[in-house]
Amino acid sequence: MNEEIKGKSVRNRGKNFDTREIQLLTELVEKNIEIINSKFSNTVTNEKKKKIWENITIQINALGIANRTAKEIKTKWINMHQTAKKEYSDDKLYRRQTGGGPCPKPVSSISERIVDLFKGSPSFDGLSGFETQSDVPPINSPNTVNLLSDLLVTKEQDNNSYMGLRVIEVEESGAEDTTTTSNVSQIAESSRFLCPPAKKPKIKPDDVTRMQYEVLKQQKKKLEEQTVYYRLMNKKLRMEMGLPNED
Repeated sequence: MNEEIKGKSVRNRGKNFDTREIQLLTELVEKNIEIINSKFSNTVTNEKKKKIWENITIQINALGIANRTAKEIKTKWINMHQTAKKEYSDDKLYRRQTGGGPCPKPVSSISERIVDLFKGSPSFDGLSGFETQSDVPPINSPNTVNLLSDLLVTKEQDNNSYMGLRVIEVEESGAEDTTTTSNVSQIAESSRFLCPPAKKPKIKPDDVTRMQYEVLKQQKKKLEEQTVYYRLMNKKLRMEMGLPNED
């Protein structure tokens, strides 16, 4: 009994895709990408897409490696699409970093073809209206340090504003009082020495750490937005291919 169950599980597992199958699948999808990625309409129906996947399955099975079903082929393509998207995102994020951390897995030749096929689409370059990872300044970059410096200067100017001459009210009484005008000029002149031009303070390690924390929070938020978006794109892709959505 146990041997029968074991044999059945082995048969249902299926054979791993061969390199030739993967290459042919990529080529065939590339030739039919317009219809495969098109939304359902009067000209692009579910039957038309189903027919394309059946033809792709026939050509892949003609290699004689394994007897695949159309569902297996479509599922394999979705997995390849997701792998390429992950490798593309990891490589893009690594190029934006200033150093440290392990190098990402090199983008495979198949993933490069898939990226070239979909490059420019929201599923790979990020949702329009959101900042992508490339829009967030990397930690320890000159822009981040300059931003911190400007914030500190603004804060210091606000704290020292009481030293300046705020409002000088001169009571007008018909003719101009020369003495009053002279006194006002002297006060204004002296206030110039009380309010020297603000100098950029030295950036302390604690300030840099605080700014790094804020930048990391931004990066985390953008990555969470991209994760949600990619999940929705995956759901949409599975619906267009006629596959059940993942739980």
